[in-house]
Amino acid sequence: MMIYNIAGGDAAPIHDLHPGEMPVQWTPDGRGLLIARGGGLPWIIERQDLATGQRTPAATIRAHDPAGLRLSVFAISRDAKYYVHSYSRMLSDLFVVEGLR
Repeated sequence: MMIYNIAGGDAAPIHDLHPGEMPVQWTPDGRGLLIARGGGLPWIIERQDLATGQRTPAATIRAHDPAGLRLSVFAISRDAKYYVHSYSRMLSDLFVVEGLR
């Protein structure tokens, strides 16, 4: 993943991203990113300073009941204080019948 300056110039890579992680928001000062991982089981959000690569915990976003969780998406504020979280679930019942011929 790369950062592109809208004023022009070369693109810069986002260092220290691990497989399954994605940047989801800039920090308020514009010198860092909020990085998400976890796919909703739960989402773990960390602040990453772009100059140093240092990370600090920012938020954890989870469904109240993870049973049957299929799709989990969210949007988060730049300060990581507020978020919206949408998810879908698929629940089913399993019946065991014995003694049929």
